[in-house]
Amino acid sequence: MDFSILISTRNRPAQLSQCIESLEAADLGDSCEIVIIDQSDQAVEWGDRPNLRYYWRKDKGLSKARNQAVRLATGNILCFID
Repeated sequence: MDFSILISTRNRPAQLSQCIESLEAADLGDSCEIVIIDQSDQAVEWGDRPNLRYYWRKDKGLSKARNQAVRLATGNILCFID
Protein backbone atom coordinates (compact mmCIF):
# COMPACT_ATOMS: atom_id res chain seq x y z
CA MET A 1 0.00 0.00 0.00
CA ASP A 2 1.45 3.35 -1.03
CA PHE A 3 -0.62 5.63 1.17
CA SER A 4 -3.40 5.70 3.73
CA ILE A 5 -6.09 8.35 3.98
CA LEU A 6 -7.09 8.61 7.63
CA ILE A 7 -10.42 10.16 8.59
CA SER A 8 -11.49 10.95 12.13
CA THR A 9 -15.13 11.93 12.42
CA ARG A 10 -17.97 12.39 14.89
CA ASN A 11 -21.66 12.91 14.13
CA ARG A 12 -21.12 14.07 10.54
CA PRO A 13 -22.68 11.25 8.46
CA ALA A 14 -23.65 13.40 5.47
CA GLN A 15 -20.22 15.04 5.22
CA LEU A 16 -18.47 11.70 5.68
CA SER A 17 -20.55 10.13 2.94
CA GLN A 18 -19.73 13.02 0.61
CA CYS A 19 -16.03 12.70 1.44
CA ILE A 20 -16.00 8.96 0.72
CA GLU A 21 -17.84 9.47 -2.57
CA SER A 22 -15.29 12.10 -3.61
CA LEU A 23 -12.37 9.83 -2.75
CA GLU A 24 -13.92 6.92 -4.62
CA ALA A 25 -14.53 9.15 -7.66
CA ALA A 26 -10.83 9.99 -7.69
CA ASP A 27 -10.19 6.33 -8.58
CA LEU A 28 -7.07 5.95 -6.47
CA GLY A 29 -6.98 2.23 -7.17
CA ASP A 30 -5.08 -0.26 -5.06
CA SER A 31 -2.35 2.21 -4.10
CA CYS A 32 -4.56 3.78 -1.42
CA GLU A 33 -6.59 2.70 1.58
CA ILE A 34 -9.16 4.72 3.52
CA VAL A 35 -9.32 4.24 7.28
CA ILE A 36 -12.29 5.82 9.07
CA ILE A 37 -12.34 6.21 12.83
CA ASP A 38 -15.88 7.18 13.78
CA GLN A 39 -16.72 8.47 17.25
CA SER A 40 -20.35 9.20 16.47
CA ASP A 41 -23.17 8.29 18.80
CA GLN A 42 -24.00 5.31 16.54
CA ALA A 43 -21.99 3.22 14.12
CA VAL A 44 -22.73 3.53 10.39
CA GLU A 45 -22.84 0.67 7.89
CA TRP A 46 -20.69 1.26 4.79
CA GLY A 47 -21.10 -2.12 3.14
CA ASP A 48 -18.30 -4.01 1.48
CA ARG A 49 -16.06 -1.44 -0.21
CA PRO A 50 -12.56 -2.27 -1.38
CA ASN A 51 -9.75 -0.49 0.44
CA LEU A 52 -12.11 1.08 2.99
CA ARG A 53 -11.92 0.12 6.65
CA TYR A 54 -14.43 1.55 9.12
CA TYR A 55 -14.01 1.47 12.90
CA TRP A 56 -16.45 2.81 15.45
CA ARG A 57 -15.19 3.70 18.90
CA LYS A 58 -17.28 4.60 21.90
CA ASP A 59 -14.76 6.84 23.62
CA LYS A 60 -14.18 10.31 22.27
CA GLY A 61 -11.12 12.43 21.49
CA LEU A 62 -9.36 13.46 18.30
CA SER A 63 -5.94 12.32 19.47
CA LYS A 64 -7.35 8.89 20.42
CA ALA A 65 -8.93 8.54 16.98
CA ARG A 66 -5.79 9.64 15.14
CA ASN A 67 -3.58 7.33 17.18
CA GLN A 68 -5.86 4.39 16.40
CA ALA A 69 -5.86 5.29 12.71
CA VAL A 70 -2.06 5.38 12.65
CA ARG A 71 -1.89 1.94 14.29
CA LEU A 72 -4.31 0.50 11.71
CA ALA A 73 -2.81 2.14 8.61
CA THR A 74 -0.72 0.02 6.26
CA GLY A 75 0.39 2.75 3.85
CA ASN A 76 3.90 4.17 3.64
CA ILE A 77 2.49 7.72 3.58
CA LEU A 78 -0.27 8.86 5.94
CA CYS A 79 -2.73 11.58 4.99
CA PHE A 80 -5.11 12.96 7.63
CA ILE A 81 -8.30 14.59 6.40
CA ASP A 82 -10.86 15.70 8.95
